Amino acid sequence: MAASSKRLGVFRPGFKPFSIAGRINRAEFAGCIAAFYALYVAAYAPCLILFHPQWNHGRDIFSVSISCVLAAWLVMQAVKRMHDLDWPGEYALGCLVPAGVLIFVPVLLLLPGTPGTNRFDVKSAPEGMSDEDTP
Repeated sequence: MAASSKRLGVFRPGFKPFSIAGRINRAEFAGCIAAFYALYVAAYAPCLILFHPQWNHGRDIFSVSISCVLAAWLVMQAVKRMHDLDWPGEYALGCLVPAGVLIFVPVLLLLPGTPGTNRFDVKSAPEGMSDEDTP
């Protein structure tokens, strides 16, 4: 089996974690949520150890910074999951609101994606053209 065709856990080959193009399925989205919490704990645990208890502001700034970066990444994954449901990605901004998380995340985890292709599939370049040349 070629190295490019191997799966990394639940993620398919070609999974692009820092892109909003394309689609991801329920298992990949659940993997992204698990990665979100693992990265948050991995980033915040040293903060509890390294920062002196009197440096609460430093710990808070670090925590908010990590939370914002990881939340933006999770919204990017929610956009791709919305694309799998054939919904506009703008709805994923609802995940930034606490009540929106309670509504959207269970919906994104439970609803099956659209079978076959939909309007959000990444189109491959026509023969003889590179991906940069496609409109």
